[in-house]
Amino acid sequence: MARIKKAKTTGTLGDGFVMINVPNPLGNDIVRVVKRMTGDPIGEMHNRRQITEAQKLAADRYSHAYVISSGQSNAAIDYSAVKVDTFGAPDALSVHQLDAMRDLASANKELGFQSVLRVRKVVGEGASIKDYCKAMLGKHDTRTLVAQMNMLRADLTALAILWNYESKARAAA
Repeated sequence: MARIKKAKTTGTLGDGFVMINVPNPLGNDIVRVVKRMTGDPIGEMHNRRQITEAQKLAADRYSHAYVISSGQSNAAIDYSAVKVDTFGAPDALSVHQLDAMRDLASANKELGFQSVLRVRKVVGEGASIKDYCKAMLGKHDTRTLVAQMNMLRADLTALAILWNYESKARAAA
């Protein structure tokens, strides 16, 4: 069985599209595909080089922890199964959920209240900076958007340092 390699970005095409080299599932060669990157504000910021690789890794870890700890997953619900006793103790938390909750707790401890709200809305829920500013601050002028983007970068840098994706000395440079 062929080993699956990580997809490698080869270039951007503008307007939210990116060209990626991926392993061909039907053979051992590599195929170049075009992927649309809209709907993922962190991915878009990374593609525009507005955040670093370490900040993106921190955002991905936070996003993963946010989804896992909230009980959302890719597990299917079988509606065809007969309902049985729904009373009693709920299912126990999995190890992955506990690890995700620890990650979120450490992130929340590291960040301040406003930073937690900003990171949760943009990274966890996938809202754009503009949507965050409209919903939480009631305004979305250019100055506010730039200030919130800079604060989000600082928040992601703090998380990258917390989770050892970046060193304090490198972040200060």
